[in-house]
Amino acid sequence: MKKEMIIEKLEELYDQIQRVEHDQMEANGVQRAIEVISNMQDDELIVKLPCKVGDIVYGTFAGRVSECFCIGWKYTGGGLYMICMDRENHQNYSFFDFLFGEKWFLSREEAERALSKKGENTGNE
Repeated sequence: MKKEMIIEKLEELYDQIQRVEHDQMEANGVQRAIEVISNMQDDELIVKLPCKVGDIVYGTFAGRVSECFCIGWKYTGGGLYMICMDRENHQNYSFFDFLFGEKWFLSREEAERALSKKGENTGNE
């Protein structure tokens, strides 16, 4: 082999080694991030929100289902609140996150079922 070909092959090999080392460092970084997040979840330092900003949610109040969209989340000393806007009358509402599944839902069907059950329990339709 000519000297130039040997040098070219060595350079190619060096580049391959660099890529492998870079990929390994990147994989180690991702693995470390997963471990940190997992530990934070175990320590209850991460909050899983019931919906994202921009999602449609359905509230049950005043005997009807209101279609709203989430416009933000806020944490105060009292707890975690979702802020949403009624799509019909553009009124804003704030409520605790723990009311999901009780007064607020991710689907209209769930909200209507809850409203129906509430009517059955109170004797109202």
